[in-house]
Amino acid sequence: MIKDLLIVGCGPGGLYAWKIAQKYELSGDIVEAKDSYGGQVSNLYPSKEIHNLPAILSITGKEAMDAMFESIDKTKNNIKSHFKTNVKNIKIVNNKELGIDLFEVTLSNDKTFFYKTILFTEGLGSYLPIKLFEKDYKNVFYKIDDINYYKDKNVLVFGGGDSAIDAANQLIGTAKSIKIIHRRNEFRGLKANLRDSINKGVEIITPYTYENIIEEDDNSIKKIILKNVEDDRKLEVELDFAIIFYGSSNQSFDFKNIKINKDDKNKIIVDSKMQSSIKNIFAAGDCCVHESKIKNLVATVYEALTAIINIDKVINAKDEVHRGW
Repeated sequence: MIKDLLIVGCGPGGLYAWKIAQKYELSGDIVEAKDSYGGQVSNLYPSKEIHNLPAILSITGKEAMDAMFESIDKTKNNIKSHFKTNVKNIKIVNNKELGIDLFEVTLSNDKTFFYKTILFTEGLGSYLPIKLFEKDYKNVFYKIDDINYYKDKNVLVFGGGDSAIDAANQLIGTAKSIKIIHRRNEFRGLKANLRDSINKGVEIITPYTYENIIEEDDNSIKKIILKNVEDDRKLEVELDFAIIFYGSSNQSFDFKNIKINKDDKNKIIVDSKMQSSIKNIFAAGDCCVHESKIKNLVATVYEALTAIINIDKVINAKDEVHRGW
């Protein structure tokens, strides 16, 4: 069976692409490596307040992703979802009967399907947080799921980017104490957000890094030693929880069998139609780059919409895009 479309990734871009593909009655599948939807928003920022969505004053990351998922018409089954599923291989094959090239796609479950188009919306790829400690502890986390879990607790936040600063700001008014630990005196995150943290009582400890654990109990870390990277001074710090924002190693699809143009950051280069250097392979969101790229949730949704509209033109041989979208 030949299907119209494969969507790779079920983050915000994939969710919106799924919704619009359903509306256009395109046939196909959406695959997601994780066991749920939401991508990086769900993995890193489930409780972060989002303020840049049209007509919405404030909404958490989880609430936004849940709303996007619920807005998809599940009574239509033309796009089927497959979670905990990766793309294993893509091969371009010529279909002489139709007179077009198709994509023969093998999934991680070893099932093979044929598609007319592919849309990559896999963001930065499968998210694997960079760990600070050699083993897992029950009071060490890599995102904030429930702010109330940290009520009246002493929390250490490791990192110097927006994620670390945002996490600290989320905990203000809930945690007993909040300390941001960063190996440099300069922060990569927004200065306004950092000033807000300091003004509201967050303690900044720089330039320090974690050295070792000096007290633990019942698989929880109780006290650690930090080391000053400039003069080797040591600092003992007690904690109830640690939240680590040292980035991630992300695994995305390896285009080993097909040559697709990427930039020096491994992003798929696309044109104004969100089409890659390979005809009928499209991309949207953090996995792609173009001249007017904006890294923003609204921009990701727009890119997904643009891609699906142009995919519909390919599938249904339309001369112009549907004006209703």
